[in-house]
Amino acid sequence: MFLGVDGYINGWCCCIINENITIQLHNSLNSITKSHTSAKCIFIDMPIGLSSQKFSRKIDQEIRKLLPKNKKGSVFTPPCREALSKNNYKKANSINKDITGKGISIQSWNLHKKINELDNLLINDLSSRSIIHESHPELCFLKFNNSNPLEYNKKTKEGIKQRIEIIGKEIKNIAEILNNSMDKFRGSKVKIDDLLDAIILAISAKKWKDNGSRVLTQLNTSDEKNIPISIYY
Repeated sequence: MFLGVDGYINGWCCCIINENITIQLHNSLNSITKSHTSAKCIFIDMPIGLSSQKFSRKIDQEIRKLLPKNKKGSVFTPPCREALSKNNYKKANSINKDITGKGISIQSWNLHKKINELDNLLINDLSSRSIIHESHPELCFLKFNNSNPLEYNKKTKEGIKQRIEIIGKEIKNIAEILNNSMDKFRGSKVKIDDLLDAIILAISAKKWKDNGSRVLTQLNTSDEKNIPISIYY
Protein backbone atom coordinates (compact mmCIF):
# COMPACT_ATOMS: atom_id res chain seq x y z
CA MET A 1 0.00 0.00 0.00
CA PHE A 2 1.32 3.42 -1.03
CA LEU A 3 -0.09 6.80 -0.05
CA GLY A 4 0.06 10.32 -1.40
CA VAL A 5 -1.08 13.09 0.96
CA ASP A 6 -1.82 16.71 0.14
CA GLY A 7 -3.24 19.33 2.48
CA TYR A 8 -6.45 21.14 1.59
CA ILE A 9 -8.41 23.86 3.34
CA ASN A 10 -10.33 21.58 5.72
CA GLY A 11 -7.82 18.79 6.26
CA TRP A 12 -5.86 16.25 4.26
CA CYS A 13 -6.53 14.66 0.88
CA CYS A 14 -5.18 11.10 0.73
CA CYS A 15 -4.73 8.85 -2.30
CA ILE A 16 -4.27 5.15 -1.53
CA ILE A 17 -2.81 2.81 -4.13
CA ASN A 18 -3.21 -0.85 -3.27
CA GLU A 19 -5.00 -3.27 -5.58
CA ASN A 20 -7.28 -0.37 -6.41
CA ILE A 21 -7.02 3.40 -6.12
CA THR A 22 -9.01 5.18 -3.42
CA ILE A 23 -9.30 8.86 -2.53
CA GLN A 24 -10.13 9.81 1.06
CA LEU A 25 -10.42 13.02 3.05
CA HIS A 26 -9.15 13.05 6.64
CA ASN A 27 -9.29 15.63 9.42
CA SER A 28 -5.84 14.74 10.73
CA LEU A 29 -2.61 12.95 9.88
CA ASN A 30 -3.15 10.66 12.85
CA SER A 31 -6.37 9.53 11.21
CA ILE A 32 -4.46 8.66 8.04
CA THR A 33 -1.67 6.74 9.76
CA LYS A 34 -4.08 4.83 12.02
CA SER A 35 -6.34 3.98 9.08
CA HIS A 36 -3.47 2.69 6.94
CA THR A 37 -1.05 0.93 9.27
CA SER A 38 0.16 -1.34 6.45
CA ALA A 39 1.34 1.58 4.29
CA LYS A 40 4.83 0.91 2.95
CA CYS A 41 5.54 4.48 1.93
CA ILE A 42 3.78 7.85 2.26
CA PHE A 43 4.72 10.87 0.14
CA ILE A 44 3.40 14.13 1.56
CA ASP A 45 3.46 17.67 0.21
CA MET A 46 4.52 19.34 3.43
CA PRO A 47 7.94 20.29 4.89
CA ILE A 48 9.70 17.64 6.96
CA GLY A 49 12.62 18.83 9.09
CA LEU A 50 12.71 22.44 10.23
CA SER A 51 15.15 25.21 10.93
CA SER A 52 15.72 26.16 14.56
CA GLN A 53 18.15 28.07 16.75
CA LYS A 54 20.87 25.46 16.13
CA PHE A 55 19.97 24.21 12.66
CA SER A 56 19.36 25.63 9.19
CA ARG A 57 17.10 24.00 6.60
CA LYS A 58 18.66 24.57 3.15
CA ILE A 59 16.88 22.01 1.00
CA ASP A 60 14.22 24.40 -0.32
CA GLN A 61 16.93 26.20 -2.26
CA GLU A 62 17.95 22.89 -3.84
CA ILE A 63 14.50 21.87 -4.97
CA ARG A 64 13.96 25.25 -6.64
CA LYS A 65 17.01 24.49 -8.80
CA LEU A 66 15.27 21.37 -10.15
CA LEU A 67 12.06 23.16 -11.11
CA PRO A 68 11.47 25.32 -14.20
CA LYS A 69 11.24 29.09 -13.70
CA ASN A 70 7.44 29.21 -13.68
CA LYS A 71 7.26 26.57 -10.89
CA LYS A 72 9.96 27.82 -8.51
CA GLY A 73 7.36 29.90 -6.67
CA SER A 74 5.54 26.73 -5.64
CA VAL A 75 8.35 26.04 -3.16
CA PHE A 76 8.17 28.04 0.05
CA THR A 77 10.58 28.13 2.97
CA PRO A 78 8.78 26.91 6.11
CA PRO A 79 8.90 28.80 9.42
CA CYS A 80 11.48 27.71 11.97
CA ARG A 81 10.25 25.49 14.81
CA GLU A 82 10.36 28.31 17.38
CA ALA A 83 8.15 30.49 15.16
CA LEU A 84 5.66 27.67 14.70
CA SER A 85 5.00 27.68 18.43
CA LYS A 86 3.32 31.09 18.05
CA ASN A 87 -0.27 31.58 16.90
CA ASN A 88 0.28 35.20 15.99
CA TYR A 89 1.84 35.95 12.60
CA LYS A 90 3.54 39.16 13.77
CA LYS A 91 5.28 37.41 16.68
CA ALA A 92 6.17 34.38 14.59
CA ASN A 93 7.58 36.55 11.82
CA SER A 94 9.73 38.48 14.29
CA ILE A 95 11.10 35.27 15.84
CA ASN A 96 11.79 33.80 12.42
CA LYS A 97 13.77 36.90 11.43
CA ASP A 98 15.81 36.73 14.63
CA ILE A 99 16.67 33.05 14.15
CA THR A 100 16.94 32.63 10.37
CA GLY A 101 17.44 36.20 9.19
CA LYS A 102 14.30 35.98 7.03
CA GLY A 103 10.62 36.67 7.46
CA ILE A 104 7.76 34.24 6.87
CA SER A 105 5.72 34.51 3.69
CA ILE A 106 1.94 34.59 4.05
CA GLN A 107 1.75 31.41 1.95
CA SER A 108 4.00 29.64 4.41
CA TRP A 109 2.23 31.02 7.47
CA ASN A 110 -1.17 29.92 6.16
CA LEU A 111 0.13 26.35 6.40
CA HIS A 112 1.70 26.67 9.84
CA LYS A 113 -0.93 24.50 11.56
CA LYS A 114 -0.42 21.66 9.09
CA ILE A 115 3.38 22.00 9.25
CA ASN A 116 3.13 21.86 13.03
CA GLU A 117 0.82 18.85 12.90
CA LEU A 118 3.25 16.89 10.76
CA ASP A 119 6.26 17.99 12.82
CA ASN A 120 4.58 16.85 16.05
CA LEU A 121 3.70 13.50 14.50
CA LEU A 122 7.31 12.89 13.46
CA ILE A 123 8.66 14.01 16.84
CA ASN A 124 6.31 11.74 18.82
CA ASP A 125 6.22 8.71 16.49
CA LEU A 126 9.76 7.69 15.60
CA SER A 127 8.62 4.80 13.40
CA SER A 128 6.79 7.21 11.09
CA ARG A 129 10.08 8.82 10.05
CA SER A 130 11.02 5.84 7.88
CA ILE A 131 7.62 5.77 6.14
CA ILE A 132 6.54 9.41 5.70
CA HIS A 133 8.64 11.38 3.23
CA GLU A 134 8.45 14.95 2.02
CA SER A 135 7.75 15.22 -1.69
CA HIS A 136 6.63 17.88 -4.16
CA PRO A 137 3.79 17.36 -6.68
CA GLU A 138 5.21 19.76 -9.28
CA LEU A 139 8.53 17.92 -9.25
CA CYS A 140 6.74 14.57 -9.52
CA PHE A 141 4.64 15.79 -12.45
CA LEU A 142 7.79 17.10 -14.10
CA LYS A 143 9.52 13.72 -13.82
CA PHE A 144 6.47 11.80 -15.05
CA ASN A 145 6.36 14.17 -18.01
CA ASN A 146 9.84 13.05 -19.11
CA SER A 147 11.34 16.09 -17.36
CA ASN A 148 9.48 18.40 -19.77
CA PRO A 149 8.17 21.50 -17.93
CA LEU A 150 4.40 21.71 -17.57
CA GLU A 151 3.14 24.68 -19.48
CA TYR A 152 0.07 25.58 -17.44
CA ASN A 153 -0.71 26.39 -13.82
CA LYS A 154 -2.55 23.64 -11.96
CA LYS A 155 -5.41 26.01 -11.12
CA THR A 156 -6.32 26.50 -14.80
CA LYS A 157 -8.45 24.24 -17.01
CA GLU A 158 -5.46 23.68 -19.27
CA GLY A 159 -3.26 22.82 -16.30
CA ILE A 160 -5.79 20.35 -14.92
CA LYS A 161 -6.16 18.72 -18.34
CA GLN A 162 -2.40 18.41 -18.74
CA ARG A 163 -2.00 16.79 -15.32
CA ILE A 164 -4.86 14.37 -15.99
CA GLU A 165 -3.14 13.34 -19.22
CA ILE A 166 0.13 12.67 -17.38
CA ILE A 167 -1.59 10.62 -14.68
CA GLY A 168 -3.65 8.87 -17.35
CA LYS A 169 -0.49 7.17 -18.63
CA GLU A 170 -0.28 5.42 -15.25
CA ILE A 171 -3.97 5.13 -14.33
CA LYS A 172 -6.28 4.50 -17.27
CA ASN A 173 -9.55 5.29 -15.46
CA ILE A 174 -8.32 8.50 -13.85
CA ALA A 175 -11.21 10.59 -15.26
CA GLU A 176 -13.75 8.26 -13.68
CA ILE A 177 -11.90 8.29 -10.35
CA LEU A 178 -11.79 12.09 -10.34
CA ASN A 179 -15.46 12.49 -11.28
CA ASN A 180 -16.62 10.01 -8.64
CA SER A 181 -14.41 11.58 -5.99
CA MET A 182 -15.53 15.15 -6.70
CA ASP A 183 -19.17 14.02 -6.52
CA LYS A 184 -18.50 12.19 -3.26
CA PHE A 185 -16.70 15.15 -1.68
CA ARG A 186 -19.14 17.81 -2.84
CA GLY A 187 -19.26 20.57 -0.22
CA SER A 188 -15.97 19.58 1.39
CA LYS A 189 -14.02 22.46 -0.23
CA VAL A 190 -11.47 20.01 -1.64
CA LYS A 191 -10.43 21.00 -5.17
CA ILE A 192 -9.57 18.85 -8.15
CA ASP A 193 -5.94 20.02 -8.08
CA ASP A 194 -5.72 18.74 -4.48
CA LEU A 195 -6.82 15.32 -5.72
CA LEU A 196 -4.37 15.42 -8.62
CA ASP A 197 -1.49 16.34 -6.31
CA ALA A 198 -2.34 13.50 -3.91
CA ILE A 199 -2.60 11.03 -6.79
CA ILE A 200 0.75 11.92 -8.38
CA LEU A 201 2.37 11.67 -4.93
CA ALA A 202 0.92 8.18 -4.43
CA ILE A 203 2.07 7.08 -7.89
CA SER A 204 5.53 8.48 -7.18
CA ALA A 205 5.66 6.64 -3.84
CA LYS A 206 4.73 3.35 -5.49
CA LYS A 207 7.22 3.74 -8.34
CA TRP A 208 9.99 5.40 -6.35
CA LYS A 209 12.38 2.45 -6.38
CA ASP A 210 11.64 1.56 -10.00
CA ASN A 211 12.29 5.18 -11.01
CA GLY A 212 15.76 5.20 -9.47
CA SER A 213 15.08 5.96 -5.80
CA ARG A 214 15.36 9.70 -6.45
CA VAL A 215 16.01 11.73 -3.32
CA LEU A 216 17.27 15.25 -2.76
CA THR A 217 19.27 15.93 0.39
CA GLN A 218 21.30 18.67 2.04
CA LEU A 219 24.68 18.67 3.79
CA ASN A 220 23.26 18.36 7.31
CA THR A 221 20.76 15.55 6.82
CA SER A 222 18.82 15.74 10.11
CA ASP A 223 17.36 18.66 12.03
CA GLU A 224 17.66 19.46 15.74
CA LYS A 225 15.01 16.82 16.58
CA ASN A 226 16.92 14.26 14.50
CA ILE A 227 14.20 14.28 11.84
CA PRO A 228 15.70 13.43 8.42
CA ILE A 229 15.59 16.19 5.81
CA SER A 230 15.17 14.88 2.28
CA ILE A 231 12.76 15.23 -0.62
CA TYR A 232 11.62 12.12 -2.46
CA TYR A 233 10.37 12.24 -6.04
